[in-house]
Amino acid sequence: MDNNEILFKNLTGKNEHLALKAANELINGKNNEEFVKYFASKFEFLFDFIQNNIKARIEYNINENNYLNLLKFFKYYSYNLDDFIISILVQYANENLTDTILEIFESNSSSDIEKLYCAKYFYYIPDTIGIEALNKNAFSDFEPLMLNCAQSLKEMNDYSSLKLACQKLQSQDDFEILKAVKFIVSFGDEKQVDKLYEALKQSHLKENIACEIPYLVDLLDEVKQGKENALFCFNCIIDGLGEILPLCEIFNYKVKQIINYLSSKSYISQNEAVVILNTMLKFDLITQNNEYTFDENKITKNELNEIQKIFENFKDEFKLYLQKILIKEIDSTSIFLTNTLNLISEFKIYEAKNSLIELMKNSNECIICEVINTLKNINGLDNLNQDEIINKINDSNIKAIVKSCF
Repeated sequence: MDNNEILFKNLTGKNEHLALKAANELINGKNNEEFVKYFASKFEFLFDFIQNNIKARIEYNINENNYLNLLKFFKYYSYNLDDFIISILVQYANENLTDTILEIFESNSSSDIEKLYCAKYFYYIPDTIGIEALNKNAFSDFEPLMLNCAQSLKEMNDYSSLKLACQKLQSQDDFEILKAVKFIVSFGDEKQVDKLYEALKQSHLKENIACEIPYLVDLLDEVKQGKENALFCFNCIIDGLGEILPLCEIFNYKVKQIINYLSSKSYISQNEAVVILNTMLKFDLITQNNEYTFDENKITKNELNEIQKIFENFKDEFKLYLQKILIKEIDSTSIFLTNTLNLISEFKIYEAKNSLIELMKNSNECIICEVINTLKNINGLDNLNQDEIINKINDSNIKAIVKSCF
C-alpha cells in the first residue's frame, strides 16, 4: 500500500485524529498533487455519509488564509466532486474570489474541467458577471459543464440559452436534439415539457430522450392526467430498459407506481393496454435472464421482482381482456402503432387479422410492410392477394421485404 492509499484510508476511516491529519495533508500539503489526484479518482465511489465526514474534516482544516488551496481540485473531474469542493469554497466567497473564478472561467487556457467548477461556483454565487461565460459554455460537448451552466443560468434567471436550446429541438441532428433536451431538463423549466414530448416523437433516439423527461416532471402525475405523450414517454423508457437504460433507474422512472395505476383502472384505453402488455413482456425478459441483473444491487433486484409479481398476479382473463383492447380499431396514425404490431406478433393474436388488413388500406409503404410482417408472424397471410399488395409498393427494398414474407 503506497502513501496515497494510506492517506486516503486514514481520511475515510473512523480514527478522527488520523482523518484530520490526512485532510490537512490533502489541503495544505506541499507537492501533494498525486494524493489530490488519487482522492479525486476515488471520490464518486464513496458512500454519502463518508463524503459528508470528509467534508467536515476538510472544513476543519480550511480558513481565511488557505481556502484558495481548494483551487487545486479544479484540475480533476469526478461525479459530484465539483459540488463538494465548491460548497466549501463559497463559504469564503468575496469579490476577489469571484474575480479569480471568473478569470479561470474566461481564460482560453482553462480546461473544460476547470470551467466545470467555475460554472458550479456561479450556481452558489449567482453574480451576473458570470452570465457571458455561462452562456458561452452552455452547449459544451463536455456534458457536466453544460449541465452546470444550465443550472447556474436558471439561478440568474437568464433565459437566452434556454431559448436557443428550444430552437435546437428542431434540429435535423438527433444528437443536437438530445443535447438540447439535457440542457432544458438541467435548467429545470417544466413549461418546456410539451416541446420535449414533441422532440421525443420525432427522434431516432427515443429511449435516450425519454429517460431525461422524468427528471423534469413527475411522469406518474403526467400519466394520471391522461397525457398521451407522457404515456408514450414511459413506453419508450420501457423499450430501452436493460438495453440502453440502466435498471437501477427504475425508481426514478416510477415504473412500479405507473404500472400499478394503469392496471388498476376501471377503464383501460388502447394505448394503456399497449403499455401494460409491453412492460409485462419486458419484465419477463429481464427477470428470466440473469445477464440483465447479475451486476445489480439487492435493492434494484428486489424492485424488479416486486414489479414482476404485479404481472404474475394478472389473471388470464385480464391478459385476454388487454389483448382484445389492443386489437380493436388499430389507428394507422397512432404513435403506439409499432408497439401494437410487435405485441400482436409476440402474443400471436390471430384475431387481429381483420384489423391488420384494414390497416393496409393506408398508402404508407412502411406501414404496409410492418403489417405484412405481423400477419406472417400470426400465420394470417392466407387468402391475401399478394400481387395486389406488392403492386402498391414502389420502394424496391420494401417490396423485396414484403415478397420475402409470402
